Amino acid sequence: MTYPSDPFFEPWPEMDNLLGQSEPHYYAVFGSGIKGVGPRMPLWSAPAKNLTDWTFLGALWEPAANSSFGPVLSTGTNAFNFEVSGFYSIPDSKGNLHYYTTYGTEGGNVSFHQGAQWALWAEGTVTPRENGSAQFNQISGGAADWGNGYAITQFKDTKNDDRRIQWVWIREDLVGDEGLFSATQQGYQGALGFPREIFVHEVDGVLNPNGTLNSGEAHLTQNADGTYHASTQGRRPAQDVLDGLREGAEHCGHEYNKTYTSSEILSNGSAASYEILATISSSSGPVGLTFAASPDGSERTHVFYNPANSTILVDRSTSSAIKEFGNSTVTGYFHPYTLASTKALEKITFHVIVDGSLVEIFVNERFALSTRVYPSQTCSTGYGVYVGEGGEAVVESLQAWVGLKNVWPERPLDSSSKLVWDTPEQTNNYTWWSGN
Repeated sequence: MTYPSDPFFEPWPEMDNLLGQSEPHYYAVFGSGIKGVGPRMPLWSAPAKNLTDWTFLGALWEPAANSSFGPVLSTGTNAFNFEVSGFYSIPDSKGNLHYYTTYGTEGGNVSFHQGAQWALWAEGTVTPRENGSAQFNQISGGAADWGNGYAITQFKDTKNDDRRIQWVWIREDLVGDEGLFSATQQGYQGALGFPREIFVHEVDGVLNPNGTLNSGEAHLTQNADGTYHASTQGRRPAQDVLDGLREGAEHCGHEYNKTYTSSEILSNGSAASYEILATISSSSGPVGLTFAASPDGSERTHVFYNPANSTILVDRSTSSAIKEFGNSTVTGYFHPYTLASTKALEKITFHVIVDGSLVEIFVNERFALSTRVYPSQTCSTGYGVYVGEGGEAVVESLQAWVGLKNVWPERPLDSSSKLVWDTPEQTNNYTWWSGN
């Protein structure tokens, strides 16, 4: 058995009721696995009056090694070991409980994913076992973050209507010097991302043309008229935190309901931190946004929806002139719903938050992707509309908030460590990186 790690525990009255507990209990899950067998999520409980009296209830969930609930492109892989597991319930709009797990998986790399670790979520039914434990049976699932966000945890925000707030550790993407390029100069490794609210995302009256909904990331319930009710785990930036960061920022509203047949930069320069919110009402071909762009176009990053294979792609090939930073394209799965009310695909809303090198991307409140871009020029802060070759997009709205509030006003603007001066031999006669 691989080591149980990263405990997640909290009181859970709904689980007390499910298991028939006579008094309040706390419940805990861990990341774990059995070598040669597969990942495991051990479940423990303790009476609330004595949190030193923990009882092992057995494995909550026992997926097979390197299994996937649906296609790997849409639901990821459970790989061989779990880390940073979470187990909780969220009510939907009608008060019905949805049981979720959130977990990291190790060792299940595939060609289109950045690394050998995934940050996933799963919804399932939960039934009591004869031994007093609980069993989780998956009914849907997907990526909690399609990029380099990992080690995700969440908690019930009891001060704000018991909403679920999720924290994501966003790693660096340093490839030079065996992954340590600039690490000393930065003085830190990784950061916590924007606090995210997770919820039950529901859309009614959805059509399922040619079985396109059967990709595993949504649980479908068929209505009497033949349409479907689709539910999945939603995720969006916490609105109150957004409101706070927008204080003092410059709000930029751009032209509404405009048709684009090619890419166009709307602002040549903004700030080191900014937010873009854009809705595309109809499109053909790859469409999305450009951000972190320099005035001369030598540095820029594109995020776009590709209808050819239902993916969101982040093209980082020109994100930085410094090649010791990662510049591979990041891939995530997103398939817009076809709505019975319009007989057309739903609108696509991109929500992008940029903070220096850190970028978080949300799409239609049910997709999240974190990545790094590391522009080398301080002027690489432009943004605009991206349209792939031969494509067309009708942008219903596009607005930005430029110069988001500094949440650490007492911290020095330069918090990097003292530079380490190496020898001429170690630095190719003080050529610090290629192209300098």
